[in-house]
Amino acid sequence: MLSCENHSFIKERNKSLQDSISLFIEKANNYEIPKSKALEHLVKAESLVNSLPKDSLYFKNKIYVGFIYFNLGIKDKYKTISFELINDAIEAKDSFYLARSYSYIGDYYTDKVVLDSAVIYYQNAEKVYFGIKDNIGIGRMHVKMATAKFRARDYLGSEKSAVMALTYIRLANNKLLEYEANTSLGLACVETKDYEKADEYFQKAYKIAREENLENLGQYQSKAISLNNLGFLNLKSGKYKEALNYFNQANQDSNLKIEFPELYATILDNKAKAKLKLGDFSGLPGDFFEPLKIRKNFNLTPEIVNSNINLSEYYQAKGIPDSAKYYAQAAYDLARKTNILNLRLTSVQQLSKVDPENESTLSKEQINLTDSLLQAERQVSEKFARIAYETDEFKRQKERLSAQNQNIIVFSLLGFLLIILLYVVKDQRSRNYQFKLKEAQQRANEEIFALMLSQQKMMDESVQKEKQRIGQELHDGVLGRLFGARLNLDSANRRDDEKGFEIRNHYINELKYIEQAALLQGWACMPDSAAPPPRTLLQKPCGASGAPSTCGTTRTTCRCPDTQECVGGICKVGAAPAAGSIIYVLLDMSSS
Repeated sequence: MLSCENHSFIKERNKSLQDSISLFIEKANNYEIPKSKALEHLVKAESLVNSLPKDSLYFKNKIYVGFIYFNLGIKDKYKTISFELINDAIEAKDSFYLARSYSYIGDYYTDKVVLDSAVIYYQNAEKVYFGIKDNIGIGRMHVKMATAKFRARDYLGSEKSAVMALTYIRLANNKLLEYEANTSLGLACVETKDYEKADEYFQKAYKIAREENLENLGQYQSKAISLNNLGFLNLKSGKYKEALNYFNQANQDSNLKIEFPELYATILDNKAKAKLKLGDFSGLPGDFFEPLKIRKNFNLTPEIVNSNINLSEYYQAKGIPDSAKYYAQAAYDLARKTNILNLRLTSVQQLSKVDPENESTLSKEQINLTDSLLQAERQVSEKFARIAYETDEFKRQKERLSAQNQNIIVFSLLGFLLIILLYVVKDQRSRNYQFKLKEAQQRANEEIFALMLSQQKMMDESVQKEKQRIGQELHDGVLGRLFGARLNLDSANRRDDEKGFEIRNHYINELKYIEQAALLQGWACMPDSAAPPPRTLLQKPCGASGAPSTCGTTRTTCRCPDTQECVGGICKVGAAPAAGSIIYVLLDMSSS
């Protein structure tokens, strides 16, 4: 409950802060109030933004604050905020806003005409965009690098960057960036005097401007810009009538002067120059002075120098040398205050034309500036090439690392699968080995069982043979003696004297011996586990085996009609205990 309440409180607090920030930013962005008042609102907005957590809302608000500082002309503060954004994005691990922050620093250095530093920061932003695979961001950075390289007179580098921009932009189908890239390519081709390709790229840009509503994408007066570029191309290539026609078309929008006074000044100045080249002085020099006034209001130094040079050319054509020299000198003095070598070279060239007295000195300066410009262009080109090489090397390293990571993953998976395969093979072999052991053990058990059956069979055969032998012995020996004893007892029963008693006593003892022998013979033919001791057998009655008996335990109830045949049959089947019982019966019979 407390956690939910805290979350709700933080959410409400951030919403309240955002409302306050939006209010102060809106007031600071109001161009109708004094700059000091706008700055006061902007400082309050910045203070509130710094109290926000480092999330997307914080970055968006801080970017707005930086842009307003830039629009108010406090560009160093804009630079400071951009560097703070870089540190905050690194701390928050936010690649998107890190790339944008690098881009803002590049814009700052482009505005300050420190173009090598601008390209370096654009390059850093491009690396980050490349890391997060943002094709639009990569294309936008290449467009900005193309513009910066063009201003640094690295036209080949500018063309290369614009081509790279188109490569990535077409993947994302962004018409605004495609328009800007074609425009940059056209301008680079104009400076390298490849007018045919320049016309091709300018026509592509103009087609996009006509067919697409680029105003919704943040690009205003795109048709006027394209027409001005086409006019500039024809002006450079000596087609002054075509150039004048394009400039007239570009200047048809009545809102152009109000919405984009710098563009209006450029178009008007180019139009006046085309008329000058055609020898048409109508509207001149007013069409030169109006752009000069606008450019001075916006403090556009390079454009002011160009306006002075155009005025000098006009007065030179009109045959007014003093005015021609005056404006040429003004252009020369202003150009020397800048580090733009090509601007200084252009002003020196015009001054040497209208100031023949100092022509030798100016010619030497012109030569020195030309050499310096060539050297500077070479250095800039080498620096940009080195930056491009480092970027390409970074990309190659990233691709190599990516390939290495993929290889590591693939080889790890293959190794893991190989280990699993080896384990499965080993386990299968172990199972097969155990199965073979069990199979061998089974076969051994079967062989042992077969051997035991064979031995049992042999033992059964031996026992059977032994039974037959004992039966044969009982039949031939014991029964013979019994038969003799029976006959003698029959003869002795007829005598009642003492002699008869002795004879009967003798044959009774003889029967005891025969009984003992029969018991021993019968016990020998039985298995060890089933044969009871002879003494026990002597004590058991005739029916002790559990089978029904027809004879009792006393001599008066015993009835055995044929003693010899009874004993002989029992011994033949191995029933020795029954033989003993029969003998016991015979003993009872003899006692009678």
